[in-house]
Amino acid sequence: DVHHPGAPLEVGAHDRGVAAIVALPDGRIATGGRDKRVLIWDLHHPGTPLELGVAHRRGCALTALGDGRIATGGWDRRVLIWDPHHPGIPVELGTHDDWVFATTFMRDGRIASGGLDGRVLIWDLHHPGVPLELGTHHRGVSAITTLPDGGVATGGDDDGRVRIWDPDRPGTPLELGNHDRGVAAIAALPGGRIASGGY
Repeated sequence: DVHHPGAPLEVGAHDRGVAAIVALPDGRIATGGRDKRVLIWDLHHPGTPLELGVAHRRGCALTALGDGRIATGGWDRRVLIWDPHHPGIPVELGTHDDWVFATTFMRDGRIASGGLDGRVLIWDLHHPGVPLELGTHHRGVSAITTLPDGGVATGGDDDGRVRIWDPDRPGTPLELGNHDRGVAAIAALPGGRIASGGY
């Protein structure tokens, strides 16, 4: 609580480390753990999570959809959609050729993902298995976010490059610059700017 620094509310725990966390539209939070589980936590009822299911080995990437569903990606290469109203029954959108590091929800309802295979893919929830490939990083995509104008920003795992992709013009990214090593996190700021942090 920003009004009470130093007094966190513990809502619960995974059996192993927490790999990702995301806020849901209804105020709950979802977490993905290294115990493979995807859990939803109600801040008003700590300790009693809703378990969506076992998702990916060795942690996962999470993003929240506008309707409360959750997209995940992980070491098993799959991009999955989970519905809190139907736990344990994910919809598989498709797969990368290697570990999925990052996912993000786009304003038009699609999902963008980046993986260790270097590919930046966009998935249509109504047409699983047929991704649009925006392009590639040389050595994997470690971070991804959606921009207010509908673009996608990515960070490279080893090459440290920060790029912006236009979904209407695949294969022609805008190169913003690069870190000395891989990009660990990326976020869109108001006004069209991008913040990134690297290894």
